[in-house]
Amino acid sequence: MKSCYGVLLMAAISLGGAKLGAQGFVNLTDILRSRLDAVYRIDPQLHAISDQGIILGSLGSVHDLGSRQVFILRKSRHGYTPVLLGEYPGCEPVDLGANGMIVMNATLDGTAQQQAWTIPSHESTEPAPVFRNDGKSRANAMLGNKVATTVIIPHSRLEKTDQPGAANAYRQRVHKIHNPEVVTQGYIVDLHDRHVEKAGFLVAHVYNLSAQVMDLNNKGHYCGQSQGFSSGENMLSVYPYFADQDSTYRLLDGYQGNALAINDHDQVVGTWIHPLTGKEYGFFWDRAIAKTSEFDWHDLLIAMPRAINNLGIVVGKRGEEAFVWQGGKFYALDSVIQDLPAKWKVLDILDINDQNRIIGMAEFNSESWWFTSVLTLSTK
Repeated sequence: MKSCYGVLLMAAISLGGAKLGAQGFVNLTDILRSRLDAVYRIDPQLHAISDQGIILGSLGSVHDLGSRQVFILRKSRHGYTPVLLGEYPGCEPVDLGANGMIVMNATLDGTAQQQAWTIPSHESTEPAPVFRNDGKSRANAMLGNKVATTVIIPHSRLEKTDQPGAANAYRQRVHKIHNPEVVTQGYIVDLHDRHVEKAGFLVAHVYNLSAQVMDLNNKGHYCGQSQGFSSGENMLSVYPYFADQDSTYRLLDGYQGNALAINDHDQVVGTWIHPLTGKEYGFFWDRAIAKTSEFDWHDLLIAMPRAINNLGIVVGKRGEEAFVWQGGKFYALDSVIQDLPAKWKVLDILDINDQNRIIGMAEFNSESWWFTSVLTLSTK
């Protein structure tokens, strides 16, 4: 069994294999089956794709049911090559950043608390913690050298935090009413200089009990979920928000939800909860026009957005299959996914980069298959 740090960077496995067309459809499950030993083929999952086309994934472990083997798929003119990076307990790979850096959540360092860690994909080294605190930290996204994290802060530590007078007094009143044992707080950590920025605590005129940062863009703006209530209210609500360096916007006022992803044009996608049905539906918010669009919740197909790229293309899962959405329109998958094989039902699309390359899961012959392809939508 490998050590808990899994300090093993296997050389790329050069066994020939499926050729990659200019930008076509690639069956990634076939590649993993043909290029990895059977011991490494358990429960493959894909998590993210970078703008360079590197795909982040993980595999189950035969040694420990609670561990996962992290891998990447690198693209060359000969096809995709899997590279195993190590096995980690309680591992959940999250995202890819600059210079091949990977961020994941795992239970390392002899603790039962899941924490956020980074590992490089190009050298053999131990994982480095993203954030050190008394409780649990969780990575939600990575962009460049910055990681969006959620940190669970014990109430005992929170009481010692010195906040500006009015805000601190308000928080003390909140804690006396609700007496939470822990509070979640969003942070953005710059791995380059270890700068830590607290995010999403005081939101406009809304005092927050808890906040999460789910994603960030190249402008330093971010989005997520916050829990709190407006001045004079005694009812807690959980709502999506967007923030820049100067202001924070409460999205979908009156509805609960979560902002999940943001692009460089300050377009945000997330989920909201219908007050009557209690079901989650998807939304798209565009700062430029200050408008929110719902993903056809009235047709009873629950659209759950996963990602948005800088072309404004949204991908995710809608009902029993994946969806592609742009400019207020859903597209038939077989018309926009390049070289999609006949009779393949695309169940989910997990991520999309700015070259319109996607990663997703499809069903064929009662089996699930991971794949990558390119969307043929306009890039204008």
